[in-house]
Amino acid sequence: MADLFQGTPNNPFQPQRRQQQAAFSTMANQYSQRPQQTNAYKSQLDGLLTNPGSFSGTPGFQFALDQGLNSVQRSQSAGRNSGNALAALANYGTGLATQDYGNQVDRLGRLSGQQDQFNLGAEQNRMTGENNINQYNLGGQRNFNDAQNSANQFELGLGQNENAAMRNANDFTMGMGQNQNAANRNAADFALGLGQNNNTAQNNWWNAQNTATRNANDFGLGSQQNANTAQNNWWTAGNNAMRNQNDFALGMGQNANTASRNQNDFTLGMGQNANTATRNANDLRANDQQYGLGMFNGQNNFTLGMGQNANTAQNNWWNNQNNMSQNANQAALNQNNFNLGLGRNQIDMFNANTSRGNGMGANYNNDQRNQLDWARYYNPYPSGGVQYGR
Repeated sequence: MADLFQGTPNNPFQPQRRQQQAAFSTMANQYSQRPQQTNAYKSQLDGLLTNPGSFSGTPGFQFALDQGLNSVQRSQSAGRNSGNALAALANYGTGLATQDYGNQVDRLGRLSGQQDQFNLGAEQNRMTGENNINQYNLGGQRNFNDAQNSANQFELGLGQNENAAMRNANDFTMGMGQNQNAANRNAADFALGLGQNNNTAQNNWWNAQNTATRNANDFGLGSQQNANTAQNNWWTAGNNAMRNQNDFALGMGQNANTASRNQNDFTLGMGQNANTATRNANDLRANDQQYGLGMFNGQNNFTLGMGQNANTAQNNWWNNQNNMSQNANQAALNQNNFNLGLGRNQIDMFNANTSRGNGMGANYNNDQRNQLDWARYYNPYPSGGVQYGR
């Protein structure tokens, strides 16, 4: 049974964790490399402010200037006032330079500001991404630690279940040995009771033989002694009958009490077995709620408890059967003693009635011999230490 629990479970999250760590490392390297932030518009604006004359060399300004000058020259060729044309050319060139220079400064300023905002947003996004990667990596490490802890708890639960299963197996083996020992003791007690009953019956038979022998010897008693013996036997028969009746009634009462106690013990054992089965069922449900693998341990405990309960009930049943057998043997013994006493009393009464017809002379001699026999039988070793002889 212990082989079921051997072996250490592998953590199924270990390969996935290694892949996540590799991916996190690549992403972290990307976000940790800060790109060089440049602003070409700001460089152009700085150059234009430092050297305003550089604006005249731009293609756009040169195109606008050429178009304006060509228009002025065409007007001059048409015969218009040359003085006004020169003034117009001068004003056009100055106005165009001033207007386009201001427009270029404004445009580069706006573009430079937009580029700065873009660079700032990109840096913030990079920092946010790097922080997210760190938080995600930290969460992955926590999840891995939780999974590792769960695997360790699972392995610990397997070890505890293995120990519980071994203890249950040992308890079951010990219970089987105890039940076997109890059965052997019951068998030995039953055999002893049979031997004692056999010895009692043998003793009763020899007592009956000895009584018959004594009655035959007492048959020759004289009439006076026989009358006294008959009177004593009558009283003795009455007393024996009364004692036998009391002994029989007492034995029946004791047997009834013993049977009641056995029934109560058997009922108590059944109740205890039911309570044990209920506790095992409650332990099974508690184990099932506490941890999934506790179901196996709870089932083993429940099965073991049911086996022990069955063994206990079987032992109680055998004990009850043995007690009932002993009670029946005791009742039979009491009945035999009662019948034996009645038989003795009937023989004594018969001997007394038969002996009354003997002669007075023979009765006197018989009386002397009977008194000597009576003294030897009932008092073989008198207080003086001298044994009667025949």
